[in-house]
Amino acid sequence: MDENQLGRNIQHLRVIHNETLDELGSVIHCAKSTVKGYENGSRKPDLQTLQVLASHYNKSVDELLYVDLTGLESISI
Repeated sequence: MDENQLGRNIQHLRVIHNETLDELGSVIHCAKSTVKGYENGSRKPDLQTLQVLASHYNKSVDELLYVDLTGLESISI
């Protein structure tokens, strides 16, 4: 298993949703530096934050953790 799959997934989903670090931080109630830490793998979100992220991006926690979502090209609105 890739140890930073979660971080790459968070970053990719944020980018394809055209969100800044600040905007995603507002959604999950943390600083942009914390979001960047999640993305680069230096920090790990707690379960509650994972659930908020999953809900925000309409994914399951398992998808965020274990599925390579970086192949998604855009969102459907």
